[in-house]
Amino acid sequence: MNTLLQLQIEQYLGDHIPENLSAFLEVISDSYDRYEKERSLFEASQQVAHIGSWELDIINNHLTWSDETYRILGYAPQSFPATPEFFFNCLDPDDVEAMRLKVELAINSGIPYDTEHRIILPDGTKKIIQSRSEVLIDRTTSKPYRMFGTIKDITSRKKADEQLVNANNELRTLFENMQEAFFSVDMQTMKQLQMSPACEKVYGYPMEAFQQNPNLWFDLIIDEDKQAIEAVTTDLHAGRSSILIYRTRDKNGDIRWLESKLTPTLKDGILMRIDGATSDITKRKEAEIALRDSEYRFRCIIQHSSDAMFILNKKGEIIFSSDSLFRITGYTPEEVIGNKDIQFIHPDYKNIVQNAWNELLKDTGKTETINYKRLKKDGSYIWCEGVMTNLMHEPAVQGTIVNFRDITERMDYLDALRATNEDLKKSNMELDRFVYSVSHDLRAPLSSMLGVLQLIQSDVTDPSILSDLDLLEGSIKKLDGFILDILDYSKNSRLDIKRDIIIFDTIVADVLSHLKYMGAGNANIDIKVNINEGFIFYSDKSRIYIILNNLISNAIRYSNPDATHPFVEINIQTSASGVIIAVKDNGIGISENNQSKIFDIFYRVSGNSIGSGLGLYIVKETVTKLHGNIKLISDPGEGSEFIIYIPNS
Repeated sequence: MNTLLQLQIEQYLGDHIPENLSAFLEVISDSYDRYEKERSLFEASQQVAHIGSWELDIINNHLTWSDETYRILGYAPQSFPATPEFFFNCLDPDDVEAMRLKVELAINSGIPYDTEHRIILPDGTKKIIQSRSEVLIDRTTSKPYRMFGTIKDITSRKKADEQLVNANNELRTLFENMQEAFFSVDMQTMKQLQMSPACEKVYGYPMEAFQQNPNLWFDLIIDEDKQAIEAVTTDLHAGRSSILIYRTRDKNGDIRWLESKLTPTLKDGILMRIDGATSDITKRKEAEIALRDSEYRFRCIIQHSSDAMFILNKKGEIIFSSDSLFRITGYTPEEVIGNKDIQFIHPDYKNIVQNAWNELLKDTGKTETINYKRLKKDGSYIWCEGVMTNLMHEPAVQGTIVNFRDITERMDYLDALRATNEDLKKSNMELDRFVYSVSHDLRAPLSSMLGVLQLIQSDVTDPSILSDLDLLEGSIKKLDGFILDILDYSKNSRLDIKRDIIIFDTIVADVLSHLKYMGAGNANIDIKVNINEGFIFYSDKSRIYIILNNLISNAIRYSNPDATHPFVEINIQTSASGVIIAVKDNGIGISENNQSKIFDIFYRVSGNSIGSGLGLYIVKETVTKLHGNIKLISDPGEGSEFIIYIPNS
């Protein structure tokens, strides 16, 4: 038994020593001995692992350190009392504030921390420390009352990590500057484990594209060569390395020849990973197939073209002809080879073809397209469209390729179209003369008739005769209105759009001035005009007049005789983009069934309709001509509103 411990207990108990003190002291002594052994073992373990521990009584702000904690901080074990402030004084000044915040957060909220920071030893050297904490919560108050944790010197590990990073950087620099694309694929997940930056030089796509699509390398392979890839699958699954040569198409559409060396990794007979290196061997393959280029090019020309084709040498002599020449001209290839192509050209077009040929020879790769007439074997001529391409610089061609096709039917059609256009111009001129005749020769007699009629009306007092004269006057005005509608329609369809500054106040006043004598029954209609010309508006003045004249006259003409206060409301609002014209009335209105038809030519709602059936058709056509749109809102017996939008030209 520990004698010092026994003396201390006896001194403490004094006269109250129980009879079984020896047994009691023995139990205490054994417990104390086990505690000392475990504490010694714990301290030894910390020293071996270089991990120090600490414990903080939050309530009393009392801190204790293990011996290894002292050693890590650079001091002899238990050489001075541990305090929180001393610990913060050991920290690198740049880390103090962050560490204080973490400790305060743990004390206040019970949230532990796991962080790294630096300490400064007494000799001025620095260490990198990993600190961790745990917090004990009082179940009664739910508040932290004790916190404990560890500190570990990770300086050596950090230095090793830094050396490893440097080594990896050197390796990556070498990896990133290699001309071959190195890659690694997980065959179980089909994910790209690694791909070197050289992939963009080799495949034409960056690393990110391969990370997003692990099968991109296979997708780029042209279809004819994919079978070669599939053929080595058996070897790879058997653990045998393979070398593949295939073609891919990059993002620009160019074909590249690539060579891939593949090394499989198996585990328990299952293919787990494929590592490989791919290099661009395009130049090597182009050198290998250079001797076959000429045959390949000629074969493509023959197999893929439906036109007749020549190859001409520098003298313009035919050195090759496709079999399709016979179908177009009746000549066989054997009959033309060795002859100059110019001798088969119509005399009127020899200079045109010769000049195009001379221009073509100035630049390799240049293309000329011409239309000319070519001789057929039967002595007739056909129209041809020829395309000549200078490929003198191509070793496989060393000549000019001429493609031509028979366009006789097209040229005949164009001739017929030109003749039709001439007839159309003639018809338009006749139509112009007719419109002029309508405007002058027909309206003049009507105006005379109205004048005579008004003289007669002034002298006649018989009501029945006056009634007949009124009917006659109405018919004459109706005919005159119809003629005016035809003139408006002709102007809108024939004349080009003008660009005028539109003053709506003036135009509306002019329209109303001409319409004020439409009929005695319309004198009590209230005309309301609201015009806001905040922006200068450009359009065709005559067409704007036609639109407003038709809409306002219709609103007046079809007013509701039963309405107490008949009105026509004209609202015009200009803007930088266009104008909105709204003409609203409380007239007889238009039924829903008729609203879709009122813009049709010569459409009249009933036989009793006053108009010619052209007014709204002309409005719609004129609005369309000005690139605008029109909308109708109407209810029978309630009235109508036409809303028009015309863009500012």
